[in-house]
Amino acid sequence: LAFSFGAEAALELELTHPGTSASLVLLSPGLGDPKSSVPTREQMATGWPRSLRRLHVEHHSENHWLDVMVEICDRAALRPKADLDALASIGCPILLVVGGDDDPRRLRQARVLEEVHGRCQRIVVEGVGHAVHKQRATEVATIIGAFLDEVSASC
Repeated sequence: LAFSFGAEAALELELTHPGTSASLVLLSPGLGDPKSSVPTREQMATGWPRSLRRLHVEHHSENHWLDVMVEICDRAALRPKADLDALASIGCPILLVVGGDDDPRRLRQARVLEEVHGRCQRIVVEGVGHAVHKQRATEVATIIGAFLDEVSASC
């Protein structure tokens, strides 16, 4: 189970080390877009939730989160788009949960992954953005639970 960049990392792990996962639950992932624009430090500094900023202060520094986000965004912009044949070859079932109001590129990429992977289930939760699990925690937990029950039953 992973969200956003974490979901992309989980997908990459399965692509580079096939068979690592029994299933993938990806919340609001992307598939790479080297043409995407990278937000500036200033844009991230004004838009990043304070609750997430505070997670870094105790063990690092007040602006550690910003350094991490700049690095992640820079790397994401350099990452090539995912290979569709490689995505199709993933052996485990995949659940994609995306907010209907998320970035249109992420919605389009989720559709592409569902189209190329025979065991991928895409759920769009309408009326929410990128942090679908925060905005509709109970609904997303129910969706994930049903998926995992289905995966367990088929093992």
